[in-house]
Amino acid sequence: MIENLCIIRIGSRKTSQASGSQLWECNRRSTQNTTLTIIQTEDGYLWFGPRTGLERFNGTESTILSSSSLKHAPISMLLEDKKERELWIASLGSGLIRYNAGQSRSYTTQDGLPSNYLRALAQDSRGNLWIGTDKGLAILKDGRISHYAVRNNFLERT
Repeated sequence: MIENLCIIRIGSRKTSQASGSQLWECNRRSTQNTTLTIIQTEDGYLWFGPRTGLERFNGTESTILSSSSLKHAPISMLLEDKKERELWIASLGSGLIRYNAGQSRSYTTQDGLPSNYLRALAQDSRGNLWIGTDKGLAILKDGRISHYAVRNNFLERT
């Protein structure tokens, strides 16, 4: 049985040769064996969204980053805010988490999300964060969350 095996190849999609690419075999480096999402940030780190916690890989070793908001629900998506240099984390049950320099801040239904089960994240050209949940669409704009719903075949803010 093989446990905790992952192979990561970073390189050009245009070439079928391995030249100019890096290959990592992560057996025993990763403490998680299921990852739902992965992103590489501009600083070169690979971030993994496993079933619990948040994992950062620097090319040599993995570090599990944990906080109370990251321990209880799988991570469904990661998005880098390049302007603010922070990581947005969508979870399946714990809402939205903003992670920056070891600090995290959670946004949940108590903050206006339609649901804590997030499926998608996107950032527009103005820096607003669009949040797709299992119960509708929301936007985080100027620190406030607004919910959108479909009414009479039109998208309306509620």
